[in-house]
Amino acid sequence: MNRTLAALAVAALVGGCTTQPQEPNEQIQHYSCGPWQVSLGPTTAAAMKDESGRSVQLQQTPSGSGALYKADDSTWVHEKAGAISVSYQGAQLPQCEPLLTSKEWIVEDIDGQGIIDSSRASLNFDADGRVSGSSSCNRYFAGYSLNGHRLEINQAATTMMACPEALMQQERRFLNALEAAERLTIDPSGALILQGNGHRMLAR
Repeated sequence: MNRTLAALAVAALVGGCTTQPQEPNEQIQHYSCGPWQVSLGPTTAAAMKDESGRSVQLQQTPSGSGALYKADDSTWVHEKAGAISVSYQGAQLPQCEPLLTSKEWIVEDIDGQGIIDSSRASLNFDADGRVSGSSSCNRYFAGYSLNGHRLEINQAATTMMACPEALMQQERRFLNALEAAERLTIDPSGALILQGNGHRMLAR
């Protein structure tokens, strides 16, 4: 083998063994504070968005304790030891709770096929590592663990009612997508997205 061919072979070998870039360890935390959703990012920024679509951007400022984010002196977010307090234009907002566990998520799409009109599939995550809700026809129950955006769902158990075949097919798609989920995110619009193994579920 001449030197040119040897060099090309080594380059191909090195290229084939190159490690893929690691996904950033995003740690965006989302909270529900009355009518407002508050998001604290991994940088020095925070954001607030209310039910009518108003949004406020905040920047971290020096604080004697915890992390303080301010838009101005009357609108701020203070995080200390995992507890969040928020003021909007001088008015203290209700106690904040993690967004994931503070509401029932209603599924709007499974694997790009939408949801049958007037049907209902839902997700209720609790703080004790359980997720439950309607799977379209039956009720389901499962365990979950969340590390950053990495999600693991234990095998779901369901009740055993029979429904029209279209609902049963949707239920099977829902349970397949739930059990395949490996990643959980809340996008900037406030939608919950579960993804994994070729499946994708969106809920609000």
